[in-house]
Amino acid sequence: MAEVAEAAEAEVAAECIWEAVEAGKEELPTRRAEPLQLELQSFLDACSGRAPNPVPVADGVRALAVVEAAALAARLGRTVAL
Repeated sequence: MAEVAEAAEAEVAAECIWEAVEAGKEELPTRRAEPLQLELQSFLDACSGRAPNPVPVADGVRALAVVEAAALAARLGRTVAL
């Protein structure tokens, strides 16, 4: 059984910019390999053609749009439409 280290972080405002503050970590047992290692291996396998891409391109494009909208909303200090 693998273990995942989860960082306990708090967010603090510093001149209107949010940043993570290290507050320790917690070891969480998993039943499989470490999840981020599995995600990275899956990505590398898809990039090299050894395996199909497990995430449809449209889903990746939508996720990127959401992240960009969140960043814009944070800069503007208001909600934005997707």
